Amino acid sequence: MTTLYVGNDPSRIPIAVALTQAVPGDVISLAPGIYSIGSVTLNGVTITGEGGAEATTVIGTIAPHGNCSVASLTLTAQPRGSAVAMVHGADAYLSITDCRIAGDSTASTLTVGVDRGTLVLNRVVIADDADLTTVKIAAGARLHATASRLGGLEVNGGSADLIGCAAHLVLARDGAQVRGYSPLDLTPVPGKRALRSLSGATLDLECVRLNGDQAFEAQANAAVLRIAQLESPKGAPLRVVAEAEAEIHCDSPLAEIVRATPVPRKPPRARAGSGPQRVLWPAHQGRSFATDVQSRLKPGDTLVLEEGEYSFDDLANGDFSCEVNLDGEGRRDRIVLRVRLTLPPGSHVTLTNLTIEHPITTNAVYVSAGADLSMHGVTIRSDAAAELPALYAQGAVTATACELRAGAAETRATVTLAGGGRLSALMCELGWADFAGSCVVSLESCSLFRLATREQARVTSAGRLTVHPNARNQCSVTAKGQASIDIDVLDCPPGDELNIQDQSSLAIASFASGRMPTITRGGAAQMSQGAAGGYREGSRGGMVTSSLPGRTAVAEEQHSDGSDVTGVREDSLTALNHLVGLRTVKEQAGQFVKNAVINRERSQLGLKSMQLTLHSLFLGNPGTGKTTVARLLGKALFAEGVVSSDVFVEVGRTDLVGTHIGDSAPMTEKVLDSARGGILFIDEAYTLAQGVDEDYGQEVIDTIIAYMENHRDDLMIIFAGYTDKMQRLLEMNAGLQSRTPNRFDFEDYTGEELATIGVNALRDTDYELEDEELYRRILSRGYTQSADRSNARWVRNFNQELISRQADRVHELRTRSIADYRLIADDDLYAVAGVEMDAEGGSAAVAALLAELDGMVGLAEVKAWVAKLVNRVKADQRRIQADATVSRPTYHVTFTGSPGTGKTTVARIVAQLFHELGVLSKPTVKEVNRAALVGPYVGQSEQRTSLAIDEAMGGVMFIDEAYDLFRDGGDSADYGQAVIATLLPRLENDRDKFVAILAGYAAEMDVFFSANPGLRSRVPHTVRFADYSPEEVAEIVVRIITSTWTVDTARLTALIAGVYRALPEKERANGRSARILAEELEGLQADHIAMDDVPDAELHVIPATVLEAFARAHGVAQV
Repeated sequence: MTTLYVGNDPSRIPIAVALTQAVPGDVISLAPGIYSIGSVTLNGVTITGEGGAEATTVIGTIAPHGNCSVASLTLTAQPRGSAVAMVHGADAYLSITDCRIAGDSTASTLTVGVDRGTLVLNRVVIADDADLTTVKIAAGARLHATASRLGGLEVNGGSADLIGCAAHLVLARDGAQVRGYSPLDLTPVPGKRALRSLSGATLDLECVRLNGDQAFEAQANAAVLRIAQLESPKGAPLRVVAEAEAEIHCDSPLAEIVRATPVPRKPPRARAGSGPQRVLWPAHQGRSFATDVQSRLKPGDTLVLEEGEYSFDDLANGDFSCEVNLDGEGRRDRIVLRVRLTLPPGSHVTLTNLTIEHPITTNAVYVSAGADLSMHGVTIRSDAAAELPALYAQGAVTATACELRAGAAETRATVTLAGGGRLSALMCELGWADFAGSCVVSLESCSLFRLATREQARVTSAGRLTVHPNARNQCSVTAKGQASIDIDVLDCPPGDELNIQDQSSLAIASFASGRMPTITRGGAAQMSQGAAGGYREGSRGGMVTSSLPGRTAVAEEQHSDGSDVTGVREDSLTALNHLVGLRTVKEQAGQFVKNAVINRERSQLGLKSMQLTLHSLFLGNPGTGKTTVARLLGKALFAEGVVSSDVFVEVGRTDLVGTHIGDSAPMTEKVLDSARGGILFIDEAYTLAQGVDEDYGQEVIDTIIAYMENHRDDLMIIFAGYTDKMQRLLEMNAGLQSRTPNRFDFEDYTGEELATIGVNALRDTDYELEDEELYRRILSRGYTQSADRSNARWVRNFNQELISRQADRVHELRTRSIADYRLIADDDLYAVAGVEMDAEGGSAAVAALLAELDGMVGLAEVKAWVAKLVNRVKADQRRIQADATVSRPTYHVTFTGSPGTGKTTVARIVAQLFHELGVLSKPTVKEVNRAALVGPYVGQSEQRTSLAIDEAMGGVMFIDEAYDLFRDGGDSADYGQAVIATLLPRLENDRDKFVAILAGYAAEMDVFFSANPGLRSRVPHTVRFADYSPEEVAEIVVRIITSTWTVDTARLTALIAGVYRALPEKERANGRSARILAEELEGLQADHIAMDDVPDAELHVIPATVLEAFARAHGVAQV
């Protein structure tokens, strides 16, 4: 592949020369300007404008042959001509992206004419002339249009898929099939019908939005018109005129269907009166396709599938030669096809809203050369044992919101394009992608595990291309042969590698989140970079290695008068200053660069200067931007010549510490050498000193200290980690502290700053918030309540949970627009916050928990307290949502009562209630007692207590027999007092992060609180758990027994109540007694079964004789 640069500059060639020289696979790159080309046939060539559609204009007619692309320019028709004329064969394929197309408004000619082949429009605006048809699709031709303005569209016998488009007219005739996904915006011309379906055509629209306040009109004559949803912001109605037994499907109250006198129309070209039909395949016939369904189908029909499972097992080899559309009605994951679909040459097929299971021995979908497949909302589940790709295409494939599901350890491709295959994918998950031959691939906002290209494959990716971590240790992006890859934004895992070989090329404009992978290159492969920075070539390894912008590039940009261009430094510092928060760090970084620059300039002038030490400490909690700041600071220092190399190496303990004595020093020296002249970033550096004699981390520290001393001028080492843990590292290594004089303190983000980070991250990944203020309020409150203080990492996890909830909601939608995939609705936020409301205004989960509590025996006082607690929490949460300055009250509580009264069970329910109500981030209960908290030595009790509280953070800490922590008698050596002293400040300082429940006997707890008045003020609530009555104990036993056995419940109730009443008071253990009595009764039943030869039909029955034996055993009268 060759790029031919066109323009007026002496280094460029004229466009006529470029068009003559270009061969299939070449790219013609146009500098901003106006170019006249006449009428030209493109043979597998790409034309792109460097300045975008506003800056670059091409005048003439483009007639594509083979796989062609046009991007980022304005295409204007010459007088009395068309801008696009597709006339050169059924295999012609033209993709137009980010363009404006204008016709000749003075002549009655088409702007875009498609007689043969496939036209793909992505974000294209076609100049609209109300009196003309601007786009015309002939029989056998096909249009895929996404987010484009089409003007007047006429489809005569061909097919069109419209995704989020706008038009003033859509006309389908002569058996044409037109499908609209996402809203179709209609702005009709006054006095003209906006929608027309004629002569056996099918016009099937998911959603139509009427833009205007006047009545709209549609027409169907001997054809099908289907509108699933109708929107009219200004309330304008739609009048649908139905003629000649037209089939109309539109239930909107905005639509008026009028049956008119038939107007003669010429019959459809297929068969008179029998254009494409929708044929239902019932789920109960899912395995009898050949006998019950196949005979009713003809090419071009649509096979409608309800929720169920389907197969073509009754066909020869189970292989369906597919020339019909498949449309699922219901939830996508419940419409499952276990099939192999083969699209023969010349077929045009659309798959919508269904799931295909990948057969193990063949492809799930095979698209032959010359075939055209359109998929919308389709899932293909790849089988890990499959021998061939799930999707194999030599023809054309257009996909929107599709998933090719695969695992991280697949051993073969999920999707393969070969020969002259073409793929246009929007918001799709592609799994493992393998593109070969002369295929052309256009991606937008897609994700995958690996992108592998070879031969003459061409891949372009708009928006963000997300690469998931793979478990096969493979490069995430590879290019071989003459393949080319052009990526707008690449989001790859940390430590990832990209590999280009032979004569291939890779261009990446920027990296998401600043993560730049290692780029390895072989042969004459070419790498071009964007504003995000350059690359460092190297071998794959455990550490993250990347480069900073090249010094040579800066030198080449010096002005002729000798003044230095410092754009790279300024860009880096500007980027740093644009980071959210980090005010102190920004000031420190700016001053650090100034000091380094002035020191260097003094030396260059021959002035004496102090030796500058660059080694630094980056101190702060996780997620505060330490790595990002280090990269940007390194860029600025390199651009100023303070550091001499363009390398940035990030390592952790595992990259430096070996497994045997003597391994660590050479490993560390290798890493240090790799960073010479640049930046070495050691993350979590405190792990190098773990305080044990056999730890090899000290060997690493000794090696680093020696290296720092011998290479003061050509290496900057940054030690990063928690402030307190790093301080211990420095205290243990005085030599390290003296050699790292520069300290950067990364403060935690505020709730508002974290919310801004979260909003920006969602926008960067093509999500839109319905209510940004609500998002900010819920995120800030959630972080305040969370025990996880990982700053931006917490925000990332919050967003991931939010996106999962959004996916759950979108998955339930019958029809989905692109706007649905982008929108984060308020309901998604409420779901994450634990306040998802049901129709009655309460939480369904809360209602279920309260019902569980109400179902427990007894506990009337406890149930009343819990009900009041829920009301109070709801009121508190509403106040907090209305006013972010309102602090959360204390919910710590004391449970008093005898053992077996349900305190632990209620604590579990309370934890779940607090979680569902948004008070706690986890529904967990950490149960402890004196033995778990009090240590045998001085200082251990404090450590144990702090650890237990940390583990309880975000949930409930249940301290059973809490009074045992205080033992009266004046024993100063009792370590229980140390537990109380540790607990007191945490109850106050972390009251919004966990709930403490102290449990024990009422009298003992009163003594406990009297001796510790500070505790009483911090645990203000008390709930009494009354002892169970004999009747309540009997009810518990009956519930236990009847869950397994059949028994006379009235007799058993009276018997158990009598037994429990006869027990001495000190032996009554409430619920524990109930369990003991139930187990004893079951033991007697087991003896009965074993000894009395009980028939199988009566094994589950406890007879009267067993109850009598139970009564005798306890010495009570038989009932």
